[in-house]
Amino acid sequence: MQPCSALLVRCAWLGHIYDCSKIFKTVKSKEGFCCAFNSHYYLNIEHKSDYTYNNSTDFNVTSEDLPGVQEILKAPGSGRDVGLAVALNVERDTYKATSRPYVGATIMIHDAIDFPDIGTQFASVPPGHVLAISVSGTSIKSAENLRNLPLEKRLCYFGDEIPGETYYSYQSCVSECVAKYTQSVCNCLPFYYPKMRKGMKTCYFPDIECLLNARKSTSKHVKSTGTVQGTCRECLPQCSDMLYHINVENIKMDDVGFDSDITHDLDVHNISFAYVFFGDVSYVEYRKESSISWDSLIASFGGIFGLCLGGSVISVIELIYLPIRQFFEKQRGKTRGQSLTALPPASKIFIPLSISEDKVWRQKLRRHKKCNDIFVINQPFMIQENGYFPIFSRTHQVLSQSCATR
Repeated sequence: MQPCSALLVRCAWLGHIYDCSKIFKTVKSKEGFCCAFNSHYYLNIEHKSDYTYNNSTDFNVTSEDLPGVQEILKAPGSGRDVGLAVALNVERDTYKATSRPYVGATIMIHDAIDFPDIGTQFASVPPGHVLAISVSGTSIKSAENLRNLPLEKRLCYFGDEIPGETYYSYQSCVSECVAKYTQSVCNCLPFYYPKMRKGMKTCYFPDIECLLNARKSTSKHVKSTGTVQGTCRECLPQCSDMLYHINVENIKMDDVGFDSDITHDLDVHNISFAYVFFGDVSYVEYRKESSISWDSLIASFGGIFGLCLGGSVISVIELIYLPIRQFFEKQRGKTRGQSLTALPPASKIFIPLSISEDKVWRQKLRRHKKCNDIFVINQPFMIQENGYFPIFSRTHQVLSQSCATR
């Protein structure tokens, strides 16, 4: 392979020139050995394996504050000058047996914590060309209420949901699954996959046929079922994720007198230049939310009921209360009817006045007809109380008299 110290001629981040050997490190990928910037895949695998992921060969870690070395780097803005610029010397004369039918460098764009395999985007630049890669993002953000849904319904993982995972990545999960399947079939692991434990055998030339068969098998099952012989069924997409897309502009350079910090004193006909930057400061965000929950469903029915029928919660209570009230009133009426039928006849309840008594009072009235006597005659009456009728007899009382007796 071509060492990173020979491939990388000049490197700049945000317009500042840095030593390429201090900000780039050598990593393994399907394309072979690559020089990686801002790559932190080890954050996902060191905590769950007894094998230290250290594929770096010419990466010099220092105490300097270097971009993309100790932590994940984020671009502060957009534009060609607010990104990464690299001058590449592909050394055309040293090509003997290449993996691609052209001379040039391949640039891979992927998330900082992903293994450069699934979901990686590629762009190539030949010598004497300028490659401008404009990166745009699409965010998928899930609401927290989705955590309440069962996993078999939402079909995604939150970043902190997998026990023991620092950063869950769907792409890395699938890559690890494919590696495990290949190791179980061929009893070895391709050189570019990180070893999950010590003592794992690396595949060599005698294992090529098995690797090809395993690749065909995995490709077939991934396309048909989305799983690898059922072993990748636990790999689900991320509920919240950032997807990257690239727009490539490849132009041949001419000696027109242009000069900058990255191109100064370099042969523009044999050196390739690559610029990687964000094309816009904004991105499109899609939100995944639960369309309706139980409380939202009840609120919706309540709103429709109130808007269309003029009802409310009180209306529902009245609909329940009125039938119950009518039922108890009917029961009470039956009980009252039974008590009335049990009463004695009226002849035994009322006490009539005797005829002789009535005549005596009439004579008294004639005797005092020329006087202004005031009488209060209390007639018999009845008071109903709990089905019983107490009887009060008639009494007569002279209240006043205003004339002399004759």
